[in-house]
Amino acid sequence: MLTVPSLIKKAFAVRLTTLVSIPTLILLLASSAWGQQRILQNNLCDEPSGRVYSTGDRFLKTGRYLCLGERINPQNGSAVKVLCFLNRKILYLKQSTVFNTQICASPPNEAVQCSVLNIVPCPHDYKGPDDEKNAPIVTSPYGSSIIDNRPEISWRSVAGADSYTVVVKGNGVNWETDVVNATHLSYPKEQKELQYGNTYTITVISNYGGQPLNYSPLVVHLLPLDDVQQVRFVHSK
Repeated sequence: MLTVPSLIKKAFAVRLTTLVSIPTLILLLASSAWGQQRILQNNLCDEPSGRVYSTGDRFLKTGRYLCLGERINPQNGSAVKVLCFLNRKILYLKQSTVFNTQICASPPNEAVQCSVLNIVPCPHDYKGPDDEKNAPIVTSPYGSSIIDNRPEISWRSVAGADSYTVVVKGNGVNWETDVVNATHLSYPKEQKELQYGNTYTITVISNYGGQPLNYSPLVVHLLPLDDVQQVRFVHSK
């Protein structure tokens, strides 16, 4: 049977444990946030895999580059907009989420492409010799992220082809045109320009006698307008 002094001691022990656990919890949360900030500040991540494009995170500011393994912590009722460099997808995260390869992964069987946002050096070529054979490889735009909403389109010539068909598809844009005796095309003035922040597929088809020989697709992401203006400002210096 517990005596009165014993009950008092027990209640005091519970209260003391509560008082100790709360500061400990606060310290752990602060350490977690500080640990995330240190990832990029101390160059612990050599190749950022994403970027924050909106407010709403409790710790990460708009424009912050992201490393795999960092945690997104949306504020109550907010969605954090994140761009994944590896698959060019825009993610809207409404709950605490680890930014890892499960939500930001390279598309299967896709060659790595450079990006004006990606610090990874651009490779000299995306395709192997077998993939290049008889395919009108798109050479412009170069890379997976672009800043021009009316990009110049060019491709490698294909032996035996007498014409090419250029097809552009994506959000609000869907057109195609034939090109004869040339391997480049200025974006048609009569066609709607690409929309900032959206992803598009540019496909070039080689033809002979009106029949397709081969084709080469390129998926590009037109950066949001704010980022385009920032890139142009930096390049103008």
